[in-house]
Amino acid sequence: MAERKWICDYDGNNLEPCDALSEACSTVALSKRKGVYIPTMSNRKTGEMRQPYAAIKTPVHPDGIIFGFCPFCGTKIYAPAGEQEKPDV
Repeated sequence: MAERKWICDYDGNNLEPCDALSEACSTVALSKRKGVYIPTMSNRKTGEMRQPYAAIKTPVHPDGIIFGFCPFCGTKIYAPAGEQEKPDV
């Protein structure tokens, strides 16, 4: 049996979700679909594929809300462009 992945990995460009987040979501975000999803984006010039964040669509927020932290493991999984990590003091 394969070992479960308990913590998300996020490098600022790509999200590798923990198993709980992965099981709760889809990689396809359809316009009418509700729920948790991880979109796949591509750079048209380089063809590089990436999954930069996870989000949820609800009837109240049909455009979606981006998660700042994984709701399952608590790992920071999104940082707006230009945001820098602050050192722990």
